[in-house]
Amino acid sequence: MKKMKNYLNKGVSPIITIVVIIIIGIIAIGGILAYQYYWQPKEPNAPGTKDETADWKTYKNEEHGFEFKYPSTWSFSDNSPFISNSSYKLIVRYISQEEFLTPVPSFCTVNPESDRCQIADTYNKNQTANIDWTSGDGNTFITIHSSDKGTVELFITRFADSNKPIILQILSTFKFID
Repeated sequence: MKKMKNYLNKGVSPIITIVVIIIIGIIAIGGILAYQYYWQPKEPNAPGTKDETADWKTYKNEEHGFEFKYPSTWSFSDNSPFISNSSYKLIVRYISQEEFLTPVPSFCTVNPESDRCQIADTYNKNQTANIDWTSGDGNTFITIHSSDKGTVELFITRFADSNKPIILQILSTFKFID
């Protein structure tokens, strides 16, 4: 009995202390993992996710400082528009601030709430593309303004509504380069 009293007077058993430390460690590790999974922002093309534009080609305009990816099935020459297939073409041009002294408001600038207008993010998310999906005869007109007050224009002729996801993917890769 005397031994039992001495044992109880010494405090908590070292085994119980070790078990409590292990339980606290497991709870802490579980909390860290839960934070990383549920609350930490995820990178868009993190390892394990598929980049749908990985096999696309890159168009790079070093003179005006922009680039974007486009489907590898499309052909392109600097002297002619992109040829996607026989049904439509993508034409790219840059207009400097000097060339475009008096900007003419586009349909979507005047009517931003129209169903035919959309604003889409580009690669950097700090740059947006203004899209007019039906700017006459099924054509699509896109403008992206650069920091030097110039404008990149994309014009898609005879564009089909079913191809909107392709254009949005192209715009998601568009970026101004230094």
